[in-house]
Amino acid sequence: MFVNFLLGFVIFILILRLVFRYLLPILLKRFLRSQKNRFQQHFHKYQNNHTKNDGDITINKKVKKKNTKDNLGEYVDFEEIEDN
Repeated sequence: MFVNFLLGFVIFILILRLVFRYLLPILLKRFLRSQKNRFQQHFHKYQNNHTKNDGDITINKKVKKKNTKDNLGEYVDFEEIEDN
């Protein structure tokens, strides 16, 4: 019983070592290559949409946000009056 467990454990460890040594680097390379390609596609798409020719004039205007503090009303200072 113990020998079967030990043999199974050793075989499991050897298979795990093979997977980590050979299969994992291949999968990692594929994943990194796909991520690199996705990044390059997005970068080129952005670059193609934002190219400027000589003489082109562009004005980037920031939209001013309304300040919500202005809509609160005016501040009233009051004093408490003691009733006698």
